[in-house]
Amino acid sequence: MTTEHLEKHKALLENFEQMVELLNQLTVGKYSSLELYINNCHHFRVRILEVQELLANESFEQYLMKNDVALYCGIYSMSMAIGMLANMLENLKNFAS
Repeated sequence: MTTEHLEKHKALLENFEQMVELLNQLTVGKYSSLELYINNCHHFRVRILEVQELLANESFEQYLMKNDVALYCGIYSMSMAIGMLANMLENLKNFAS
């Protein structure tokens, strides 16, 4: 366990907590404007990109699977769900054209 892994773990946890909050808002929130909704989508995307960057390091991913499997599974599950949604939207766009 390195200091670098501990720092990345902390950053990953913070990003995941923000992603959960944003996803909850995007799922059940009542938005007063499209601009506000799109802003939250943008912030969610930024968090996902930061998480992907952190997990790109194979040794850190291995560390995480060994030391915080719940966080790893939560991130993996959320990523799969968002990927499925993105694929559905892409397919709907293709069907419409």
